[in-house]
Amino acid sequence: RLHDCLRQLARRPFPDGVYRDEAGEVRLVVQTMNWDAYVHLAFDEIRMAGAGSPQVSRRLKAALTDLRSIALPDRVPILDHQLELLEAATTSAMDDERDARMALREDREGIGVAAGLEPTHTA
Repeated sequence: RLHDCLRQLARRPFPDGVYRDEAGEVRLVVQTMNWDAYVHLAFDEIRMAGAGSPQVSRRLKAALTDLRSIALPDRVPILDHQLELLEAATTSAMDDERDARMALREDREGIGVAAGLEPTHTA
């Protein structure tokens, strides 16, 4: 669901938190979250807690890669950074390099389709 929520935000403008009256006078300023804050909120703790779980790593990689493909250009760097952090955390959590590579294959379901269990396609 976090991925779906971020998909909704990926291309939308964010309010600046400044509210003005009809004359243009600032009447209220409220703190708002930007894209980077939403990405950190959605992924940081899950990545840190789940880096040793192939299912979590695969699902996070799929979500981040998908978001990267639809996000506005100025919103891509934080997604690239999250992908780098995910790779580093997953690699350090795995004893075997092959396991780390398998855990970092994107898979929307996280259940191992990316690990070589691709469904059969009929022509």
